[in-house]
Amino acid sequence: MGGTSTDVSLVAALQPLFTSSRLVADYPVKTQMVDVHVIGAGGGSIARIDDAGALKVGPQSAGAVPGPIAYDRGARR
Repeated sequence: MGGTSTDVSLVAALQPLFTSSRLVADYPVKTQMVDVHVIGAGGGSIARIDDAGALKVGPQSAGAVPGPIAYDRGARR
């Protein structure tokens, strides 16, 4: 479930940019793939510094449980 982020990639001269190194769930993946980055738009996500000193954003949220629309928790129609 998402809604406050988007995936972006650069396409130049009709060719996508590729990479052969990426972290997936904090594991290194070494294979050719389109270079895609995720940009978060906020939505109440909380940024913090983890135990290793790295900046992390989410999955903690500033109030969504999981939100007013999800899982029929919104207002009745």
